[in-house]
Amino acid sequence: IADMALAALERVQGKRFFLAAGFLGPHLPFVAPQKYWDLYDPERLPTPESAAPPPGSPPLIGNRSRELLRQYQGLPKKLPLDRETERQLVHGYYACVSFIDAQIGRLLDGLAARGLAGNTIVVITSDHGFQLGDHGRWGKATNFELSTRVPLLVRVPGSDATGKRTTSLVELVGLYPTLCELAGLPKPKHLQGSSFAARFDDPNRALRQTAFSQYSREGATGHSVRTQAFRHTEWRDLETDVLRHRELYDHRINSREEHNLADKHGYTKKAEQLSRLLNRGWRKGIYE
Repeated sequence: IADMALAALERVQGKRFFLAAGFLGPHLPFVAPQKYWDLYDPERLPTPESAAPPPGSPPLIGNRSRELLRQYQGLPKKLPLDRETERQLVHGYYACVSFIDAQIGRLLDGLAARGLAGNTIVVITSDHGFQLGDHGRWGKATNFELSTRVPLLVRVPGSDATGKRTTSLVELVGLYPTLCELAGLPKPKHLQGSSFAARFDDPNRALRQTAFSQYSREGATGHSVRTQAFRHTEWRDLETDVLRHRELYDHRINSREEHNLADKHGYTKKAEQLSRLLNRGWRKGIYE
């Protein structure tokens, strides 16, 4: 993929272009050249800190880990995994991350070598996160922070925000209108996301008070709203829309989402407030 992307850069020199290079890793099966495995001592790699589902979490948060792992040879077909297998999987994930990091470096070097770095916007992101045994899950397909939060790096030539970080909320659906605005292109009417181009003038400017995600399983859909301090998820029946379960996690005290606080004393009003935010819809998450 990196080779093809570099070849494409040769063809587009002197033209306006949009180039997407979609790497398949890090993703099972964890396959990478040996030198990337050798970067890490498996005995020093972290193992899951929260290896069980959060107390009070609904059974239908599910566990596709078994189905995910059984697709690949050499992996146990039953959970939980033994510690040696856990370390091997974590080691493989780290190796694949480093391998893809090297390919991204090749593309950035390729832009520079062709004189394109000074006027090319670069975005590095992912479609989902990955749970490495956290909450007893391996893979994606949940509404937890580790699955729904992704890396997002944007380089805008000439921006005052170069090299700066922001803790403000954004959504991946906002990338399309953001790139349109930064490139001076009209935004199609069908777009649903909100641009975060203003961040590149002021990284600390808060544009959204919420970020939304959802995932369906076992006849229900989990709709999740993330604020600066909380994640609130409601599971509703696919046919009747009846509320079946709620989850509430306070990131101020535990960012690993280890305790469902939805029904805990002192959190009922916060759960009601977040439920209203969630059901107002994602469009209302923008600060006016």
